[in-house]
Amino acid sequence: MRPPGDYPLKGRRPAVKKRNVRIAAEHGCILTGRSDGIDPAHVPYRRSHGAGWGLLEFVPLARSWHTRYDAGDPLAIALVSISALGYYRRVLRRYPHEYLGPDWLIEEVTSGKLVG
Repeated sequence: MRPPGDYPLKGRRPAVKKRNVRIAAEHGCILTGRSDGIDPAHVPYRRSHGAGWGLLEFVPLARSWHTRYDAGDPLAIALVSISALGYYRRVLRRYPHEYLGPDWLIEEVTSGKLVG
């Protein structure tokens, strides 16, 4: 558990999280195309859980697929891995002035590689 007051995004985090939820809903689930019941799922698998909340640190998934992905379902992980790169490329074009994530992640997306 973190010591009290040790939150790097304190004060900014709720607004950033709301932004990511809104953007995820705008795009719809990358697997089903649904636009309701969308959650931002952290990719690579269980890497950050909110640290930074860059736009390239999550993909929009329908709640049922998000649950399967977090549970480690091999089918969900494979489908998300395949679909994430196309989603990330759309995000890079559509939101150039938003915080996208760490530089190494942006470099992997633009080069066509992703860490799984």
